[in-house]
Formats: sequence, structure tokens, C-alpha cells
Amino acid sequence: MKIIEVSENYKLIEDFLKKAKGSLDTFRYFQTRPVQIIKNHITTLMILENESPVCYGHLDLDNSTVWLGIAVVEEEKGKGYGNLMMAELLSSARKNKLKEVHLSVDIENKIARSVYLKQGFIPVKEKDGKLFMKIELG
Repeated sequence: MKIIEVSENYKLIEDFLKKAKGSLDTFRYFQTRPVQIIKNHITTLMILENESPVCYGHLDLDNSTVWLGIAVVEEEKGKGYGNLMMAELLSSARKNKLKEVHLSVDIENKIARSVYLKQGFIPVKEKDGKLFMKIELG
């Protein structure tokens, strides 16, 4: 297993999206954005197993708000990749001296909500079936 920074390796992102399958039902980031959007991210990471993408994560600056996004390939869920990616992204946020990071999660996605709460994210509001959360980094 290795974690890599993805800057302009759009093919790797496309490979991940092909493999992700059901995970894209709750991770809809690329449904409205081209993969080239990653060149504008603060951080874009990928976890690879045997050179194959199993987990994607990013910190995306949208106006003055930094959004965290994570997706794990459907068949790879439950193996700790999401927790590892969360730790890497929060480490990157701290290195970049970010004061807070936001995310949104489907209200029904109890597993992801539990992970975010354990990492210190707090609920901010609910809207349109989503829970918006943030973590303050100091």
C-alpha cells in the first residue's frame, strides 16, 4: 500500500471512478466537475494497493471554505482506507495552516458520519438530506 499526491494524473482519477461503483452514489463530487478540477485543490491524494487506486481524498478550496472529500472503492470498504485518508488529509490541512475544514455527508450514511464524529468533526446544519460538518484546527 502507498499514499501518493495526485496533481495532474487524471487517468488515475478516472481509473478510480471506474472502480468505485456504488461508492459514487454518495460521493458525487465528480458528477458535476471534470477530473481536471484537481489542479485547483489544496491537496489530492490516492491510496494504491498493488498500483491500483482504492481510496481518493481531497481538500478543495471553494471561495473561502475548504471542503474535504473522501471515497473508497466499493469492494474495499471496511478495510480502514477511509480512516487513513482522513488522517492524511487533516495532516495536510494542518501543514497548510488551515483553520477549519468542512464536509457534507448524506444523513443516511451512518458509517461515514461515525468516522467524521470520531475524528472531531461537529455537525453544523442539515439540508436536503445532507449533514454539513466542520472541524476547527486551531
